[in-house]
Amino acid sequence: VTARSQSKSGRPEFKPISEEQAKAYEHCCKNDIVFLSGPAGCSKTFTAIAYAIDHLLKDEERQLILTRPAVEACGEELGALPGGVAEKMQPFMHPLTDTIREYAGETRIQYSVVAMAHLRGRTIKNTILVVDEAQNASWRQLKLLLTRIGNGSKIILCGDGDQSDIRDSGLMAAAE
Repeated sequence: VTARSQSKSGRPEFKPISEEQAKAYEHCCKNDIVFLSGPAGCSKTFTAIAYAIDHLLKDEERQLILTRPAVEACGEELGALPGGVAEKMQPFMHPLTDTIREYAGETRIQYSVVAMAHLRGRTIKNTILVVDEAQNASWRQLKLLLTRIGNGSKIILCGDGDQSDIRDSGLMAAAE
């Protein structure tokens, strides 16, 4: 868990409680493509969202896009979901949107939820793209995402290769 303290704005501030968390945040600051990998509970998603929000509040020209593979955990099948893409993706996005609400506090953060397949053909400019549960994406899906990066953008992929719910996870191959 990441330590938090309140800022003057009433919003929590990122305070890493381990050297690994501090390094992960630093990598987000210094690199355009970042892989945050580690076991469950090591704050991969929290670190990525904290970096994205901190950076968005400093640079209003950037946008935040959230995505993750639409894979049910452990083979569980929920069946067809009603609604448009945003409604279909929402159940999968709760870990990210909950983290945004927790970290942003009273600060309103604008973000888009986009299905991975809908990023095909786009050039992502002035954007922070956070990919959660990246271990559940195939190499082809991750290649599609990694080749979308444009000027002023960052892609942060969060995942743990040991927790994949698919046979052919592309996370480790993409990291290499």
